[in-house]
Amino acid sequence: MTDWSRHFDEPIALPDGGELRTLMDAGRYADNLPRSMHEREEWQTVMEVLLSAVEGREPVRLLRIALTLALQESGPT
Repeated sequence: MTDWSRHFDEPIALPDGGELRTLMDAGRYADNLPRSMHEREEWQTVMEVLLSAVEGREPVRLLRIALTLALQESGPT
């Protein structure tokens, strides 16, 4: 069973001023990144943890950490 509607404890701020509130938001954000970003290790990790969180195998807070690190590594998009 998957649950894309799960929420982060607090929204994750994006470089453009937007916010990620749910796993669906995170998935859409990652999916809309340029293809070159998809190939970067930090975004590969985000996608792996995201899918695990959606399936309930990883806590949402772990995805928050992965996203925060990937956003810091990637800089503004």
